[in-house]
Amino acid sequence: MSAEPQSLLQPPRYGNLITILSIDGGGVRGIIPSVILEFLETELQKLDGKNARLADYFDVIAGTSTGGLVTTMLATPGVDNRPIFAAKDIKDFYLQHCPKIFPPRDIRRHRRLGAVKKAIKALRGPKYDGEHLHKVIRETLKEKQLHETLTNVVIPTFDIKCLQPMIFSSFQIKKNPNLDAKLSDICIGTSTAPIYLPPYSFKTKDSKEKLLKEFNLIDGGIAANNPTLVAISEVTNEITRGNSNFYPINATEYGRFLVLSLGTGSQQVQAKYDATESSRWGVWRWLTSGDSTPLVEVFTQASDDMVDYHIYSVFQALHSQENYIRIQDDTLSGDLISLDLAAQENLENLVKVGQELLKKQVTRVNLDTGKHEPYHPYTTNEMALIKFAKVLHQEKNGIEMVNNTDRITRLETNLAILRQDLKDDREANSQRFHQVMKSITDLSVKLGSLDSKEEEKKEDSKGFQWGTLEGSDNKINALKEEKGKRKEEEKENNGKYGSNFKQVDFQKIEMPTFDGEDSHGWIYRVERYYEIQGIKSTTQLKTTSLCMKGVTLALYRSNEIRIPF
Repeated sequence: MSAEPQSLLQPPRYGNLITILSIDGGGVRGIIPSVILEFLETELQKLDGKNARLADYFDVIAGTSTGGLVTTMLATPGVDNRPIFAAKDIKDFYLQHCPKIFPPRDIRRHRRLGAVKKAIKALRGPKYDGEHLHKVIRETLKEKQLHETLTNVVIPTFDIKCLQPMIFSSFQIKKNPNLDAKLSDICIGTSTAPIYLPPYSFKTKDSKEKLLKEFNLIDGGIAANNPTLVAISEVTNEITRGNSNFYPINATEYGRFLVLSLGTGSQQVQAKYDATESSRWGVWRWLTSGDSTPLVEVFTQASDDMVDYHIYSVFQALHSQENYIRIQDDTLSGDLISLDLAAQENLENLVKVGQELLKKQVTRVNLDTGKHEPYHPYTTNEMALIKFAKVLHQEKNGIEMVNNTDRITRLETNLAILRQDLKDDREANSQRFHQVMKSITDLSVKLGSLDSKEEEKKEDSKGFQWGTLEGSDNKINALKEEKGKRKEEEKENNGKYGSNFKQVDFQKIEMPTFDGEDSHGWIYRVERYYEIQGIKSTTQLKTTSLCMKGVTLALYRSNEIRIPF
């Protein structure tokens, strides 16, 4: 039995990035991320053809509860070793099967019966028997096991017998074959939300039918409704253990992670409950309040928000916040917030929520308030995903073409993509368009002058050859002359005003050098250098051209012109 996923990607060590897709839990609200995924896959198909699938581009796909179901749909092999579902088919799967998994009630009659009867029923057993859920998942995933997925998957569950999270991960099955369960069993296990569906038990056996392990699972949302942090942790653990697939990536090198995290929607921020009201609640009221289940809402909302807060804090601290995108609608209200309302009208409304979410602005969590706020006034989620698709396309095809692609060639490719991005955005912000296009032109001139045969080369401590680079135009020479004039001016002022003038106005602070590894940390130090020197943004191009050359110059300028997702 193989213990490696049948990935269509080469290991991350051959590329620039570790790509991660994460999908939250949320019952019928799984329709929302299905709409987002359909859009992303369509963009990838525009770049790589109609047979492109998300599993071709992500090193890891993680999902909890309904997100676990989506994960297995995207990563389970079918005919010709291709995913059993295209992203566009997932939405239709939900529309077809949700009414049978969560049989709709007569809503008006249900509301007349009141909370008491609902609570009594909840105390007597789960709201649904789960039979159709089990049936359709088994029919869909058949006998496929965890080791057979087309890319690495991470699916959190919770084992109520041992009272601890149980993470089904492609990374763990090699050293722990007990976890190599059927995907159908894993998928059912992560979807059994307490109150709504009964817990699920199954066993794993070896080829001789010998019992390996017994599992008693409930919904993974109890432990990690937003599985993004779990997925990142699985990767960093592999790096720490020395997995050769990730060499030479460092576990804290978050600039090498590219993460897309999809939520299933959350309650619009409002004063829904307060301490005075809830102080009188017993078991019944915590389990039911109108059409809501406060206990479940509190746990899942808190879990989602804390994961998002933590991840963005880490990415920001390591100057890699552009590598993390969270798409979540936090304005849901009424029936839309329900986990199990499978009436056709509500399901269609959830499709509309997903479509409208694409048009909304990209948001980031405010680390002071904990609230999501628009991050970039001209960037919608749709625009961010288009750019994200281009990065995935570049990463995948860069890996396939050559394992050790020349760094300068990659920068030239990046410039071409950036140039096209800006053309797409120019109507939204023409001033920004012209400004950045000029920067791209400046960098292109310098890249175009590279001649590796004639240029001097120097070798860093890691043995990587860094080529030098000079501009072919007259701008560099003019700037050098200006630098010479400044030295003469310094001598003159020093003679007039004494050495103190030199110390104040001409004190030399060295430009930070790039060690060939931590580009984000180096760029941060360069920005601090400019700040200390009081160098205005309008003159930073001159300073950059004078102080940097080669790959260093290209890296800094490509970072400077990068438009945030």
